[in-house]
Amino acid sequence: MTLKRSLWVWMLALVAAVLAVPTPSQAAPDPLTCTGYPEPRVFLEAQDWWKPTVSGTEDFGHVHLGMCFPLQKDANGNFVKVSGTVHFDFVVQLHENPGLLKNVRIHLLDGNGGNHQVTSTTINQTAAQHCPATPDQCTWVIPQDLNTTVSATDGFNNFRAAAIVMHPGDGGTKQFAGSAWGLYLNNGKPVRHYSGMRASDGSAKPRTAGGNWYQGSLYEQAEFNSWLPAEPVSGLWMFNVLLDKGAGGTDVTHSFASLDPAFHAMPPYPGQVLLDQNAPYHGALTVDTTTLTNGPHKLFLRADSPCDGTAGNNCGTKPEGGSNNVSTHSSVQVVTFVVNN
Repeated sequence: MTLKRSLWVWMLALVAAVLAVPTPSQAAPDPLTCTGYPEPRVFLEAQDWWKPTVSGTEDFGHVHLGMCFPLQKDANGNFVKVSGTVHFDFVVQLHENPGLLKNVRIHLLDGNGGNHQVTSTTINQTAAQHCPATPDQCTWVIPQDLNTTVSATDGFNNFRAAAIVMHPGDGGTKQFAGSAWGLYLNNGKPVRHYSGMRASDGSAKPRTAGGNWYQGSLYEQAEFNSWLPAEPVSGLWMFNVLLDKGAGGTDVTHSFASLDPAFHAMPPYPGQVLLDQNAPYHGALTVDTTTLTNGPHKLFLRADSPCDGTAGNNCGTKPEGGSNNVSTHSSVQVVTFVVNN
């Protein structure tokens, strides 16, 4: 097996999710396979990149924030509801990223516009400190318990988790990989879905977004806007995505989507490319799953915004001086799915 393929297999194993409802006899939850949790979950991941993907020279690699996350609907089409205290295991990676992992946190944004910060764990480690033998590819598994009763509303809340990285050697720039994922609460409160998951008639609509942030570029969005697949997919699988700037963000000039890429391999492997265009993208994508092996795969969505100083893409100066128009900010959302043909 080539190095590229072996790394691809390793990466795929990392995010492979087995969609299953566990039994009480099962062992403790597994943060990679998603077994052992009290409801069906799937591995999701948000990534923030600061790399010369489109333009620039500065390269701070990636920060990844992944976890086994409750499905939005089960195999019967019913909403997957959680209540009380819910356990999560954050899988945070720094890939060729020299920054300091400051902390991880969770906010819940409810259907009334409330913003509830409910967890924050201080890390204060670089990859070189945490993984001295493998600093270019370093992983933390960080447990988090979320008290969902702080929300004023039931229904879909916006689960805003973040892994925050500081670059003190680069003028104090900051980045974070952040989720904007729908978590359905059931705590006996009024049902009012978060605005980003609420249709005009008040019903729920799907949204699973990587809302990732870099100093000066701010938010770029990579969104999967169909219900997460609760069962293995087969034949032609169609879904909707959005790859564009987010709140206050600089302009997205390049959109990319693929299956099973391995960007940590040498050389990087782009996977089976579904979309590669020099513009934002809002619309449908189709996967012919008969071209894939049965088993777990990952859908990779990326929105690229170059910080090059042009109109719409001026990322200003670093906090301690110097131009910040030196690289490209990319926002990524990864969705794991299972094929069975």
